[in-house]
Amino acid sequence: VDCPAREASATATKTLDVSEAEGESAIQSLLRIANPHPTNSKVLTSGTIDIVRRPDANGAQLSKAVVQSVNYHPAGELLLTGGFDKRVRQFRVTGPQNVMVHTVFLPNFPVYHAEYILGGDQILASSRRPFLYQIDVASESCSKMTTLSGGTQRSFESFTASPTGKTLAFAVDNGGILVAAAYSKQEIAFLKMRSPCISVAFTETDDHHLVSYGVDGLVCLWDLRTKKCFRKFSDEGCVRGKVVSSRGKFLACGSDSGIVNIYDLDELAGGLSKPIKTVGNLTTSIHSMTFNHDAELFAFSSFASKNSVRYVDSPLRVREIVGLSYSRDVTIHSGFFTRSQ
Repeated sequence: VDCPAREASATATKTLDVSEAEGESAIQSLLRIANPHPTNSKVLTSGTIDIVRRPDANGAQLSKAVVQSVNYHPAGELLLTGGFDKRVRQFRVTGPQNVMVHTVFLPNFPVYHAEYILGGDQILASSRRPFLYQIDVASESCSKMTTLSGGTQRSFESFTASPTGKTLAFAVDNGGILVAAAYSKQEIAFLKMRSPCISVAFTETDDHHLVSYGVDGLVCLWDLRTKKCFRKFSDEGCVRGKVVSSRGKFLACGSDSGIVNIYDLDELAGGLSKPIKTVGNLTTSIHSMTFNHDAELFAFSSFASKNSVRYVDSPLRVREIVGLSYSRDVTIHSGFFTRSQ
């Protein structure tokens, strides 16, 4: 089913110097020349972290409703936004000047989450609907995906892609976790928790290990090769779980009390379930969390109150960023940190 109403930015096309005669879209041109933002530092140094406020990434076309999701393309300069105005937008983000490249309108589909998959070749968008939309980044075509529902799932709003972008995991009804192949959008495994699953995250770079987080604070670590849970524990002090995130050897769990526990995956595999760090700087429900590419920085936020964005650096010190925040992401080499509000 073709996606209706695709809107392209003529300004972006002109800025990127793309010729229609060449038959190349603005996004194709951008991906051909773009490189991830470089980084020379492999270890975060102690002391002050310099953060410079840049122009709004989506300043060329602001969303008409809350931006629920932001995600950087693996190439680094391309950023997508998705929100309740039913649009997925892509912007070229360079810092001094940010240009809108492409917009897709999804009727009756307020976007709860959108993410680049398959190495950035596609965008997958979800909502509180029993279907998904996929957008081909190069051709800018869009299609409605119903292959996963089978008529039984009511919502696919919460999902994550594996580090390679080739495997998808969805938190679905009644404690279910649906694992699917990103290419075919076909189910490859169905896992089950004892309580409703609120969030999922991949923990390794091989696409084989997944962590799920239940509303009762139960954390399950899964091996997708055997489709079995090899470790489970209760998140310390959690009354109601909200979101989970993982990168490198770290696993973070955020609850509705504003508490974030950070665990060492090696210690969890060894049988320990004590967090190496508990961050209690927020008092409202945690909504989003992310690690940077090497897990030297970790950011988390709550949209329930202002000035509720915090980040933790390598010695596990907590810093504050002011303003409301609904979603956040970091470029592949941590050149830019973006949050929506």
